[in-house]
Amino acid sequence: MRKMSLALLSAVAILSPALVMAAPATDAEAQRLTGVLESYLGSSAPGEPPRVSVSPRGEQYVLSFDLAQILKPLARWNVSVEAQPLTMTITPQDGGMWKVEQSALPDMRMRFRQQDMSMRFDNLRFEGLYDSNLMAFVYGQTTHAGVTVESRADKFTNTRREGPSKVVFTGVDSGGGQLSASVKGQTASMSQTFSIQAGAAPIELRIATGAITQDIVIDSLSNAKLLDIWKFLVANAPNGGLDGKLDDLKAHVRAALPLFKSLAQTGKVEKVEVATPFGRFAMRDFTGALKLTGVHQQGDAGVRIAFNGLEVPQAIVPPWARDFVPGELILDLRANGYDLAAVADELLNIARPGVPQDESKAAGLRALQRLAPDGKVKVALGPTRIVSKILTVDMEGEMTVFKPVPKGRLVVKAKGLDEAIAALQPVANGDPNVQKALMGMIAARGFGKNGANGELVWEIANPDGGLPTINGVSIPNMGRR
Repeated sequence: MRKMSLALLSAVAILSPALVMAAPATDAEAQRLTGVLESYLGSSAPGEPPRVSVSPRGEQYVLSFDLAQILKPLARWNVSVEAQPLTMTITPQDGGMWKVEQSALPDMRMRFRQQDMSMRFDNLRFEGLYDSNLMAFVYGQTTHAGVTVESRADKFTNTRREGPSKVVFTGVDSGGGQLSASVKGQTASMSQTFSIQAGAAPIELRIATGAITQDIVIDSLSNAKLLDIWKFLVANAPNGGLDGKLDDLKAHVRAALPLFKSLAQTGKVEKVEVATPFGRFAMRDFTGALKLTGVHQQGDAGVRIAFNGLEVPQAIVPPWARDFVPGELILDLRANGYDLAAVADELLNIARPGVPQDESKAAGLRALQRLAPDGKVKVALGPTRIVSKILTVDMEGEMTVFKPVPKGRLVVKAKGLDEAIAALQPVANGDPNVQKALMGMIAARGFGKNGANGELVWEIANPDGGLPTINGVSIPNMGRR
């Protein structure tokens, strides 16, 4: 997300079709551009350095942003920022396109109460092509040789270092002031150290990874409408100007909904190692995926996580449980039919300063009720697998949210249960935890039925919304089989 913000910061520099210009660059045009930029970044108070300045250079314009001045409004939350100005050049191209170049990002230091954070980007470069008609980049590439972020507070230090990185952005017009975009990122490595001073010696947690990759695709982002909200807030919020204009702000927000049509993100982290006071944790790789729709009436979302080659310190796992620690996991969850549009409507209707607590609480309850229309929301557990040395468990099912009792089914399959029972029996005496685990496995073994491939199968269902059954037998009648 930090790398994406660089492209967004560049976009702030040229956010309006009014910025289309012709060569050669002139002082008058530079002054006009300064005014346009200030409409998105705000202007400094009299006597303070300008937040942005524009100067002509041949057929280019040089933009300089005073980051400390731009972020000065954060002082109301006790945040202060120190940074040298950020500069970039913009060059007009045919068809309302702009070439944007940035050769460095200045070091930055932020203070928040007792916390001090510094950021340094090594050899950062950004180049992109901005479409002034679309009000967005159609191409952008950011590279750097490394990033160092350090946070310090009383008795606490957090240091993060990223290796060489590259992020490529592409965008296309999807109509109606909307943008469809793709972001692909690659980072060579990452290391992070948390240190807490406790007593004579600090307690440290160290994380190190290999390559990190991620892909983000967003369909029909309400780009122009979101920029309208930004500009409205810049024009009105700093001086308390939202008084009497709250309805205007709500209208801007409603116009931007559903924010985007859909978003999909995938990522992978290789060779994860975590050194702790309890020992070393590790994974060969960790992957994740997220898909979701915007603020729609028929919402749809899914998340998938997986890891391979998990290792945990033997010191924290009892000997009897070590062969049950999952070395691999796949978890797949999905939900659809929920109504975020109704929730947004409810919250926008109630939004105003000084809402009485009872009224706010009632609106929150209505929003929650409207989020899940009765019988419309389905939650599904997709193909999910947990693998240990002894036991492999597969699960899949779905549930429809009815009120007051949901309806659904869950199918669980297991291989290795007999081996697991045999492994626990010799060590069960004298250890209540082992005895409980063994009793649960024996009970599950009795409820299961044999599958086609030697696995045990449990189908848990309540199709009528009543008491669930396991393999067609109601729970109260299980002891009579």
